[in-house]
Amino acid sequence: MPAKGDGITQRKDGLYMARYTVHTSDGPKQKTIYDKAYKEVERKLNEARANADKGLVFDSKVSVEE
Repeated sequence: MPAKGDGITQRKDGLYMARYTVHTSDGPKQKTIYDKAYKEVERKLNEARANADKGLVFDSKVSVEE
């Protein structure tokens, strides 16, 4: 059962969605998680927040040059 204030909502198409903010070198960015199952979105959101607390930021603009 979804808890109020957890940041997870259900869209009209049935998918669950959660948004969270990460702080990158370019400034804060909002990320979104989608899944069919509420528990899966909840797990992914908790994992993302834990990574943010550790200082890990996954930004798709990062590239490695040799």
